[in-house]
Amino acid sequence: MNTNLICGSLLGVSAILLPIKTLKADNLVLNPSFEIEAPLNSIRITHQYDYADKGFQLDFDTDDWADGWVINGAMDAATISFGKKGDDERFLQINSHGKSHIYPADTLPAGQAYRASFKARGEDNGSQPKVTVYLYYNTNEGWLSNQKLQEFPLSDQWESYTFEVPASAPEGAASLRIAYEFSGLCQFDDVEVDHAP
Repeated sequence: MNTNLICGSLLGVSAILLPIKTLKADNLVLNPSFEIEAPLNSIRITHQYDYADKGFQLDFDTDDWADGWVINGAMDAATISFGKKGDDERFLQINSHGKSHIYPADTLPAGQAYRASFKARGEDNGSQPKVTVYLYYNTNEGWLSNQKLQEFPLSDQWESYTFEVPASAPEGAASLRIAYEFSGLCQFDDVEVDHAP
């Protein structure tokens, strides 16, 4: 995988050098490969009270969380960590004890068709590892119940998985969230979403 270095200065102060993967320019996911770490003390976890009671484990310093991604604390507990592959490239690893969700913090406009992909592999630790994609729609009445879109059983090799989000949406839906649910021991990387042609 090709890497680039981003650097710059603002008012004479140099920015941090970050290796990033070269991904499609029209990708609507801002941190698709989890390389960009979140700003200090800004890890995002929804339903924090549920999360604390359920026994989630974060095997990384919270300042190393991936910027722009959210952990759904209302779901089943998981051990979440980062692994490395290739030229020090990060990937997300989730060992879910049931069904655990993460999703990008930024939403998409509802009522548009999207095509999406991710790379993943799994390790069989007694249950078939899989990633399931869910859609959440935001309306005037709040976030609607999740809609299961597609399930992807994982092999033990890195593979690309693709899916399409239909343009149809519930009445009054203004925005859309694509969530990824993990079952078993899953490694996850290179998330891409763009407008369908």
